[in-house]
Amino acid sequence: MSVKRLSLFALPLLAFVAATPANAADTPEPSAADKATARALLDEGDALLRKGSLQAAHDKYKAADAIMGVPTTGVALADAQAKLGLLVEAADTLARVQRFPTKAGEPKAFTAAREEAARKLPELGPSIPSLTVALAGGVTATPSMRVSIDGAELAEPVRFLPRKVNPGSHEVVVDAGDRRGTASVTLAERESRTVEVALPAVLVPTSGANGSKGTLTSTPAGEGALAAAEASRTEGGTPTRLHPAVWAGLGLTGAGLVAGAVTGGLALGKKGSLETECPGGLCVTPESQEALDSATTLAHVSTSSFVVAGAAGGVTALVWALTRSPSSAPRATVVPHVGAGYLGLSGSF
Repeated sequence: MSVKRLSLFALPLLAFVAATPANAADTPEPSAADKATARALLDEGDALLRKGSLQAAHDKYKAADAIMGVPTTGVALADAQAKLGLLVEAADTLARVQRFPTKAGEPKAFTAAREEAARKLPELGPSIPSLTVALAGGVTATPSMRVSIDGAELAEPVRFLPRKVNPGSHEVVVDAGDRRGTASVTLAERESRTVEVALPAVLVPTSGANGSKGTLTSTPAGEGALAAAEASRTEGGTPTRLHPAVWAGLGLTGAGLVAGAVTGGLALGKKGSLETECPGGLCVTPESQEALDSATTLAHVSTSSFVVAGAAGGVTALVWALTRSPSSAPRATVVPHVGAGYLGLSGSF
């Protein structure tokens, strides 16, 4: 729904020089430069509106109203807001115009603007859509739940009450701390709708009747659910078996260490025998040069093997720390050591 702009709107700007905004007694009267700027902005807005540049016209009217804040600039702004589909903002602007105090000797256009606002506001109100947020699946709301629409968080008392919104698409988010649900909805003018937001369930372990491990069941999460899932990794205080990834990591680490040690030993042996034939890395015969190249390749392979072993060892320690029983010894710590000619790991387990 649109709000018609006053046909007499061209006149009140001539009276701005004599009129002082009366909605704030401590607000200084706009200067002559302010009033001239506002008149120019309104003229530019009118020209843009005639060209069909609605958003640009809205911006001009908004700037003029920010300077003057009188009924006539308010009506111009509300007109543009309504045409842009900003019905909530248009209603708020019209309500402000309607509340603008009457002042003796004020321009007649101010009175006409108030009357226009009083007539248009009741017509605009029913056109504003209404959106109500609800929780799907019979989930009960808690005081800690946070509800937001289009990024604006709602106050706790009104989270699940009907809320006036502009026509168009809206994003609803319900954050319950351990769970978060979202929903999208598109509303037309005059439409009222309830959107249900589903919160994902959290898997919580259960125990069998004889104390054996049960199955994972889906249940609305509460505080302590994650702690219960973590505690289920042990039975009677006995740590569960090592995760398969830990065994794989140990195997890869061992293989890397063995390969690094073997190839490193071969490289050192070959280079030691070539010290006299290849002083300073310069070999006197093709055979000795070939042997030196082979030793260098073995050294590179050894270094790469140790690097792989170190990385695998670090990852293995991390996986073990994350998958082991929380009742066992303190978490493992692994510290890599890299220097000229060596790579190593140290840690506590």
